Amino acid sequence: MIARERRALAGSTFDEPAVGDVPSMAGTSGGAVGVSIDDPGRAWAAAESSYEVRFPEATCSTVSTLRVDSDGDTYRVAIELVVSEDGTERWRRRWDRRFPRDLQ
Repeated sequence: MIARERRALAGSTFDEPAVGDVPSMAGTSGGAVGVSIDDPGRAWAAAESSYEVRFPEATCSTVSTLRVDSDGDTYRVAIELVVSEDGTERWRRRWDRRFPRDLQ
């Protein structure tokens, strides 16, 4: 419910040309955080980052996403990573965890 929540957003991008033996690279990252104004224990953070390294023989890229949600008792964390080579997905991994807040 957005009307009873405060949010902040941030992001950045870069695209660098190759220099000498260093290949060209590009990336984006961004995210948002939010917290309930009625229940500060209820909050969340979400982010996504993507990076690409362009070697002469292959272009390698990653996309990672993060989501953290909390309530008065628990933090829930979900992270996903996707790795690609020349546009073909080569590897994917997801982590999901819950952590007690321990009176935080």
